Amino acid sequence: MEECSMFFRTFFDGPWTEQGDKVLDTATYLSMDELVMCLSDTLVRQQTADRIIAVYRFIERRSVPLAHRIWSVMVKDFPVLLETEEYKQLTCSGMERF
Repeated sequence: MEECSMFFRTFFDGPWTEQGDKVLDTATYLSMDELVMCLSDTLVRQQTADRIIAVYRFIERRSVPLAHRIWSVMVKDFPVLLETEEYKQLTCSGMERF
């Protein structure tokens, strides 16, 4: 499994793409926990304020632990979300959680 993990770390060192979404979907569906963690680390590391809410919505129903990690990043970086006006994409219930 370590070889597989190293392959995906190398494969996803570049920017996150739709291909990453598909692999994450498949890994989550098949309960490939080590791969999901590797992809999660990559996704969290590459997040920017202008995409984080869209990514959170994508992840929300796929991986609860990853959604929690992304939510923590959003809370920590909320001043940046305010500057970029990304907070306007949040729903009322999302704003209440902040």
